Amino acid sequence: MNKALSKQKTNKLFYGKWPYKISTEIEGGHLIRRRGIDWIVNYDSAKTQVPAYYRKIDFTELRTFAKLLEPFLGDKVKIRVYTGGVDIYLQDKAVYEELQKLFYNCLVHTWPWAQSYKKNLH
Repeated sequence: MNKALSKQKTNKLFYGKWPYKISTEIEGGHLIRRRGIDWIVNYDSAKTQVPAYYRKIDFTELRTFAKLLEPFLGDKVKIRVYTGGVDIYLQDKAVYEELQKLFYNCLVHTWPWAQSYKKNLH
């Protein structure tokens, strides 16, 4: 899925708080918003009745994505879900770098925080 990773530079905080952003593309990502990460992580196609239009989604890939993301969610990592993908907002550079490696196959854009902006925080 990783066509050509685009690394963008920014001097602003996303939503006034987040210095790092990772944009991903994942089929069925909208279900994270609609059903929740727990539902996706625990999804079992043999036991769960889903509408016909969900059947085209690769739940194995979506579940793997959700399982990798779930432990990071909290005060220092937030997500914004949209049709076709998930934007991940972060405060910690080490977590930013780790998530880039974990989600390499579905990355679309990354925004590393411009070093020149750090001096304006304090």
